[in-house]
Amino acid sequence: MKGQWFIISAVVVSSVFLGISLVLKDYFVVDSSSPAKTADIFYFKSINVQLDNIIKNTVTDDHPTCINLSTNLNELNATAVNVLASKGIFFYLKYNIKSCDTTNDVDVDLLVASQNGMIYNFTTLSSPSQILGA
Repeated sequence: MKGQWFIISAVVVSSVFLGISLVLKDYFVVDSSSPAKTADIFYFKSINVQLDNIIKNTVTDDHPTCINLSTNLNELNATAVNVLASKGIFFYLKYNIKSCDTTNDVDVDLLVASQNGMIYNFTTLSSPSQILGA
């Protein structure tokens, strides 16, 4: 009789543990896409590096309108807006070319915002509310 109760209790206990593990399994699943969802700082730093490369390496030939530099910055802006918008991220870039000599002096306002937060670096604006209207 004791052996039968042992088998019955072992089946009941293992069923309870199986039920608990099935209920809690979703809490222990690792979401491998979560780093990509919060990669705003990666996009911000990557765009900053691209901006620096464009400003430092664009040959302007002392052209008074800076056509090469403004074309390259406009292309970066258009590409970044499209790519980041597809990921649900708001991107804002505004630039003011102060001089087109060997230094390519440019003021840049850059903002990357998503539901996770906002990262910005302004040289002409004082706050993000001037862009977002908050």
